[in-house]
Amino acid sequence: MILEDTFVVNVQVALFSGDHILLIKRSKTETHAPGAVDLPGGKLELGELGNDALERLGKRELLEETGIEAAAGLRYICSALFVASDGAPVINVVLGVKHRASSRPPPRPGVDELDALWAPVDWALHAPEVPPWTRDYIHRAQTALRVPT
Repeated sequence: MILEDTFVVNVQVALFSGDHILLIKRSKTETHAPGAVDLPGGKLELGELGNDALERLGKRELLEETGIEAAAGLRYICSALFVASDGAPVINVVLGVKHRASSRPPPRPGVDELDALWAPVDWALHAPEVPPWTRDYIHRAQTALRVPT
């Protein structure tokens, strides 16, 4: 239930490995952007109290949706306010980080995702399967973290 004058807080993670970015394909039953290729992420839950709540949320969602642990040093990239398909106002925060390992671990989609994949950044910035707002988030993260294409 959404109370009047409250917001959903959502965090997404842009995880880069070389010139690739980790993406998920959202379930077709999602209320917002069903079936879209997107950054991994999810909503802050009431029980997630304490310091570094957004960073902990980003790490948790990344692990749940892709099976990959985030490297230390998640960095704030940008935020946006939008109204979801169900009418809920959402504050979306994008965090970014470069994967520190020399090889890309194979992602495995979570139970709610259709797929999880490493995609070339250049593809993600131009693919019609990636919503325009997600392409913007990827571009901002790429610029902030100085990721090559």
